[in-house]
Amino acid sequence: AVAVIVSLIFHRNFVALSFDERKAHTLGMRPKLTNFVLLVLITLSISASFTVVGTLLSFGLLIAPAAASLIWAKHTWEGVIGASIIGALSIYVGLLISWYASTAAGATIALTAVGFFFVSLALYEIKRALQKKRILRFA
Repeated sequence: AVAVIVSLIFHRNFVALSFDERKAHTLGMRPKLTNFVLLVLITLSISASFTVVGTLLSFGLLIAPAAASLIWAKHTWEGVIGASIIGALSIYVGLLISWYASTAAGATIALTAVGFFFVSLALYEIKRALQKKRILRFA
């Protein structure tokens, strides 16, 4: 809840900082403070997730859904929403697979998230190839 609230408060600053630190400073923002707040949020998220779900699942759920989502996102908010959906779907599908296959839940969830990344990457590359051949004109 703290991370969500702070992210909403600093959203504009985070977006400006991610593009250009000098431009953020020109806009009257404090890039060093924003960078510090972002690092604190990342540290908070990682340390909280380590104690709750473990190292493998933490990295699997922090990196893979974001990477899978950012392939398609045109805006920052699309990437955040997409990563949240992919992360939640990875947990659900991973737990289902884990239950029926009698595997470790954390490892199966992480593997599912990484699997979603590779599927997303493959679909994106197929889309690009079709666009190059002018078969697919939209999207």
